[in-house]
Amino acid sequence: MVYRYLAEQVFAGLAPEVRRLLIDTCVFSSFDAQIVEALGASTQAFGALRRVPCVSQSESGYRYHALFRDFLESELRRSSAREWHDVVARAVVLLEDRGDGAQALRLATRIG
Repeated sequence: MVYRYLAEQVFAGLAPEVRRLLIDTCVFSSFDAQIVEALGASTQAFGALRRVPCVSQSESGYRYHALFRDFLESELRRSSAREWHDVVARAVVLLEDRGDGAQALRLATRIG
């Protein structure tokens, strides 16, 4: 409960474009600049996202703290079932285009 409150405070304090990018990338286990670019985000939004306390960088790119990612996914699911489907479907296509069929398949099973 405390973490949700903190996540909400972090999320609410960000610009709308950064919040949108957080939502669009929360379905990826990790993401990189190519994914962010393919999603159409600005370099400013990506720079701001990288400064969010719950984002860490690894060899495979960027990832969210597990609890923050859960918070973002719950925000996405609360918006609408259609938006959840659209975000996941777009992510699946991006992963397939990158040749990451295994991760695309894992993600596609979550659409239901």
